[in-house]
Amino acid sequence: MSKGGRHRIFTEEQRKDRNRLAQAAFRARKSEYTTTLENTVVGLESIVKELQDSNRQTSSRADAAEAQCHFLEQQLQKLYQQLHSSLLENQQLLTALDSVSSVSLSPSLSSSSCSTLVDPTEIIFT
Repeated sequence: MSKGGRHRIFTEEQRKDRNRLAQAAFRARKSEYTTTLENTVVGLESIVKELQDSNRQTSSRADAAEAQCHFLEQQLQKLYQQLHSSLLENQQLLTALDSVSSVSLSPSLSSSSCSTLVDPTEIIFT
């Protein structure tokens, strides 16, 4: 009973030579693949280092921007407080002017003319 395919008969020496060549080719392919992987690792390590450096720089810039933002928020709060104080003082002066003008003998300045002045708080806070 034959097995359908060609049956090759090799001598022991021929089989050893073929195995030796196949093993050498395998070692060469494995060495080439290992070298390729090592080069890839080196390249990826370089990229990781660059990204870490970039991340550190970006984080540092973000911290500086956050500190500046906090400082500017404080400055803005101070300006709002100054504006509020100035508006209150302005309102008090307008009220005083209104009361003085109603007592005044001058017909050119009446209480109705003072009440037509624009309230600055309506402009800023609306």
